[in-house]
Amino acid sequence: MNRSRNQRISKRNQTLKRRIRRYLLLILGIGVLIVCLYTVWNFFGPIQTDQEIEQSTDRELEKPSNQEALDIGEKIVDRIGNQEPEIESEVVPKIEPEMETSERVNLAFVGDIMMGANVDKLLKKHGYDYPYLHISSLLQEADIAAGNMENPITDRGEPVDNKTYVFRTSPEAVPEMVKAGFDLFNLANNHTLDYGLIGMQDTIRLLREAGLYGIGAGMNQEEAYEPAMIEKNGVRVAYIGLTKVVPTVSWKADKNIPGLAETYNHTRPIKAIESASEISDMVVVMVHWGLEGETEARIDERELAHRYIDAGADLVIGSHPHVLQGIESYKGKWIAYSLGNFIFTTSGRSGTKETAIIQASCSKAGDCELKVVPVLNGIAQPIQMEDEAAKVLYQQITEISFSAEVHEDGSVHSLLQ
Repeated sequence: MNRSRNQRISKRNQTLKRRIRRYLLLILGIGVLIVCLYTVWNFFGPIQTDQEIEQSTDRELEKPSNQEALDIGEKIVDRIGNQEPEIESEVVPKIEPEMETSERVNLAFVGDIMMGANVDKLLKKHGYDYPYLHISSLLQEADIAAGNMENPITDRGEPVDNKTYVFRTSPEAVPEMVKAGFDLFNLANNHTLDYGLIGMQDTIRLLREAGLYGIGAGMNQEEAYEPAMIEKNGVRVAYIGLTKVVPTVSWKADKNIPGLAETYNHTRPIKAIESASEISDMVVVMVHWGLEGETEARIDERELAHRYIDAGADLVIGSHPHVLQGIESYKGKWIAYSLGNFIFTTSGRSGTKETAIIQASCSKAGDCELKVVPVLNGIAQPIQMEDEAAKVLYQQITEISFSAEVHEDGSVHSLLQ
């Protein structure tokens, strides 16, 4: 009986030894596996930066303890066995959507530019850069600078009959217009045809050859109403020139008749604005209208301006009265009814010396921030006003404006917001 008991004990001991040997072999195998996995981890692990490599210099030769190796092995096994395969950011970087950049264009507008008659004599005496000596920097800092060209540019043709005032300036004036910073002129006014069709043709050609734009005139209706498209800073701006002041109906462009883009009837202008708005980011309308010497815009001009904006215009800039008129805020857009005389001989009438440059910073959506820069039109040589005189002018403009006011820094603010 004792022998049988001893045999059972001996058998259990042998079985236990075999199990221990298996456990030892298993532990040894796991240890080898852990060392292998740790080696693979170090070889194929994340790439270190120079700073990380430098910081780890003292640790490179250290061997991990058994416990550290076991911990690392367990983490790797978990990562391999328990997680779905994934692409790490170091292999395929995540592509973030592009942030929209702030696309804005800075525009500048001046009033009437008349370089004939007595002004022409001054230019021939002092040089064709004479008008811009004190003011060109304000034009040059704009992305696009525009004005109303109140005379043809030509040395050909004859003055038209039955017209009290006829003007023209020499082609020699054009290079200085470019140097001064101008980009575009409205030709839709009551003087472009002072020297007949040939004078208008010369004007358009000379401007084009100099890299400048002339709007509001052409050899037919299509050309006259065609917008000038200018893209700056990612913003595509359409300029349309119109006039509600012509000496005779023969000056109006028609289907096969050369002349000017008129706005006595709003039908064609509205169609031109709607078409331009479809192919541009914003539309600027430069229009010759109003009564000379009147500081307040008439209801006719206001209604027309509202129609332009309703059709898609973002900014309306007026000329012809030879004096400053007010500014209007309408449906988030701006109307400057008259900017007065920029380069002109003074008539002695009140208000003909005060003028302004309108600076407009506009977004791709056509939303503009306006600033008024007060200017004195000397003898055909505009110069920026002193601060105190400028503040007086801001107040005067505010008093004749509609739903808008000019602050002491020249910024224009809507009263509708």
